[in-house]
Amino acid sequence: MEFPNNQPQLSQVTDPKNPFMMKNVISAFLAICFSLAFCHAQTIDIEKGLWGVKFSQDGKAMGLTKVKKTIQYANNPQALRPIQQAFTYDILSYSSAFVFTVALSNTVANTLLQNDVNSSVLLVGGGALGAFLIFGQMAENKAVEAVKLYNKGLKVSHHYTFKPELRLQPSASGFGMSMTF
Repeated sequence: MEFPNNQPQLSQVTDPKNPFMMKNVISAFLAICFSLAFCHAQTIDIEKGLWGVKFSQDGKAMGLTKVKKTIQYANNPQALRPIQQAFTYDILSYSSAFVFTVALSNTVANTLLQNDVNSSVLLVGGGALGAFLIFGQMAENKAVEAVKLYNKGLKVSHHYTFKPELRLQPSASGFGMSMTF
């Protein structure tokens, strides 16, 4: 049976004796092995500064969301629990900051309009400020704990270093390649 445009038959493409097929299989196998040799998880660096903690990986800054995604991708349950708690505390911190902002703006508006300042709103704002600071510190501590657990898990899991070795050796039909893991 003749194929249009001189397309090869299926038996020619999948034939293991076909030298082009074997070269493609070997090339694909080597590409996969070498890519696995260079793919490994990176540690997350913790930098403490005046305004809190900064996280970075390979010199690139990471926010709390990126840290959480990295830990989720690594599938480290010990580090996942503290980062989820850090997210909860972070949300509580921002919501209490919002309450503080509303209370402060209400107080400033009443002062500018020369109305009576409601002291209960001012007290709620002060309490919200305290909650903002406490929840923010708790979120930071939990995030640092999660990153330390994540980094510790990386060090434990890297006990085997993948170093494939590719050799060109003489064979009966010329030269052959051998690969050891």
